[in-house]
Amino acid sequence: MIEYFSKTFYNLIVRPRDAMEEVSRGKPWVLVFMIFVGAHVSRIIGGALSLPISGGFGRAVMVFGLGFGIAAGLLNWIVVSGVFHLSAELWKVKGNAGELFMMLGVCMAPGLFVAPLSIIARGMGGASLFFYSLFILGINVWMAVLSIMAIKKVYSCSMEKALRIFFVPLFFVFVVSMFLTVVIVLVIAAV
Repeated sequence: MIEYFSKTFYNLIVRPRDAMEEVSRGKPWVLVFMIFVGAHVSRIIGGALSLPISGGFGRAVMVFGLGFGIAAGLLNWIVVSGVFHLSAELWKVKGNAGELFMMLGVCMAPGLFVAPLSIIARGMGGASLFFYSLFILGINVWMAVLSIMAIKKVYSCSMEKALRIFFVPLFFVFVVSMFLTVVIVLVIAAV
């Protein structure tokens, strides 16, 4: 199991296409769950390390963040998988929603680097927030690229369709968020 995990994780870094193929064949649900929990714990610890809080309050924030963050992360994983599957269905592409769920779980693997990179960023003094933000941006781009590759693999579609399946729901959420922001600002201004 450890050898399989390390091989798959190494391939996600060096040969992501091979890693996607291996995960698709092997269906390693235990590995996917370990990546999910590890990535979320790393993100929560990394986020707590980036905040200027310490002592009992900092520990309370981290404990609450671990419980809430993992639950919210699981809900997010389920919803994102469903939205991408719905997007694929709307583009008339057929695939397995369960396999997409599993593959998107593996795509969270770069999140395992958040806590170590937060420690590195924290050691950079005054520029720590800048470097932490840069690290998080890089990790999120890496996860997005892996997710697009997973969509392409699961639905056996072209890169163009995989990009559409990935970005159209994100664009829709962005437009709805902007609309709601304008509505809230207008309501507050009217009061």
